[in-house]
Amino acid sequence: MIKQKKIHLSVIIILSCLFSLLISFNAFKEKDFVYVVPKIKNMEVLDRDVGDYTIFNENNKKINFLQKNFLNGKLFLNVPNGKYFLKGEYGDTKEISFQKKNRWERIEVNFLGNPFSKKQENILNIITGALIILNLFMFKSVKSRLKKDKILYFLFSVLMAKLFFSFRSSFQPDIFRIASFLITNIFGFTLIYYILENIIDKKYSFIRKFVYSLLSIIYIYNLTLLTTVTSPQNYAYILTYHEDFFSFLRFFNKNIDISKIIFILALFKFFNKQNKLNKGQILSWLPVGFAYFIIVFFNTLFPHLKELNYFIKTMEYLCLYWGIVFLILRVYRADLDRVIRYILGFSMAYIALFFFKTLLEPFMILGTIFILDFYSLIFKNIFLTKNEILEKSYNKLSLARNKKEFEIQLEKEIKKHTQINKVTVHLFKNDNEREKIISYIEKDKFINNKFILDKNYSFGLRIEFNGNPCIGVILVETSESKLTIADTNYLLGIVDITSNLASGLRLISICEGLILDD
Repeated sequence: MIKQKKIHLSVIIILSCLFSLLISFNAFKEKDFVYVVPKIKNMEVLDRDVGDYTIFNENNKKINFLQKNFLNGKLFLNVPNGKYFLKGEYGDTKEISFQKKNRWERIEVNFLGNPFSKKQENILNIITGALIILNLFMFKSVKSRLKKDKILYFLFSVLMAKLFFSFRSSFQPDIFRIASFLITNIFGFTLIYYILENIIDKKYSFIRKFVYSLLSIIYIYNLTLLTTVTSPQNYAYILTYHEDFFSFLRFFNKNIDISKIIFILALFKFFNKQNKLNKGQILSWLPVGFAYFIIVFFNTLFPHLKELNYFIKTMEYLCLYWGIVFLILRVYRADLDRVIRYILGFSMAYIALFFFKTLLEPFMILGTIFILDFYSLIFKNIFLTKNEILEKSYNKLSLARNKKEFEIQLEKEIKKHTQINKVTVHLFKNDNEREKIISYIEKDKFINNKFILDKNYSFGLRIEFNGNPCIGVILVETSESKLTIADTNYLLGIVDITSNLASGLRLISICEGLILDD
């Protein structure tokens, strides 16, 4: 299967290269256009607002050449050779005389733009650096588990590269914009592939076919766009000979992009599992879903805040990445709660400073406090198991008088407080008993299915005590759905707090066996 996927990926790469080379070859002789490049200091990465531009002839008469946006500038098509002057407006007005005597001309116009003070720019970069450090801290906390998932491990490096491009400077060359474009698409496509392979059940083949069909169109658009941004001649060729097709791709991508596809998959997963969630869990997930909706449709809801688009997209991918890490690898812990609050706080500080361009905004600070407190409570309701539930289970298990009673009672408690239907508990007297159940002991508390001799179980958890790595196991079967965060935390909690009880009953069982043998 892995070999087949590598072949598919290789074919896609080869076809993509051939497609790009074909466009570049056909576009090599494209001519009669002017490429206006505004050199705007403080312009946001991939900002589409590059100002208004008009070309006049020698007699000061405006000429309505066909005008198109291109990367960080403007293309004027069908411009014959001759003398002209260009008028550009971006905050202030600039006029430049030029003569077109080649196949095409590149004209640069310098603007200041809407500047940050040096102090504000430094603080924005400090905030960006803090976000990178906080994410690295989270990565270090879960690195041992994350290494087992190569795709998530790879995606973290892509995410850090995307955060790197959030640093601001007066020098942001075209290569920065192209690199940011590539990183965003690599992350988005890889994330959707991961969701389809690990979160959406394989039996829903219609969803997979539907999503891959949408991704194919989006991929063709992005490949075409990437090919065109490498040269203005490529873009002029596309506009001249394939404008209708490119307009269709652009319209499709605007309304159904990678973020919206992930949102659709999240909705499908939520409604598919709704009957398995209790009322409290549903109410806890709703505000998280609402916040995610605001981020995904930020451009639509707040079109006048387009200068925030790049950073909002970065925050969207940050939230998606860590949410999937917590759900799939089950690594959310109470000590990460503070780091998440800091990440949200720094993000809001960045947005407030970027939008208001003031170093102190009381309303935003107060709003941040209320929002962070609220979402801190929500995350705890979703991810953490309440101590009183574990204490009640512990008290009942304390009444067990022998190993068999403990095993039966623990199975009952797990079924009562989780959505698991099939669970089996074993306490081992010796290694021989253990080897009949599992073939290998990992350092991780979770036991991989391949080490469980009975293949009806999806995974297991080992019970350890005082240096003994495995005095018992809890075997779990979850064929219909993935284990929820709440269920996982309950299992980990009950294993930790009852290991001493399990050890005591196991020793009693061993002693009773020795007496009977005598």
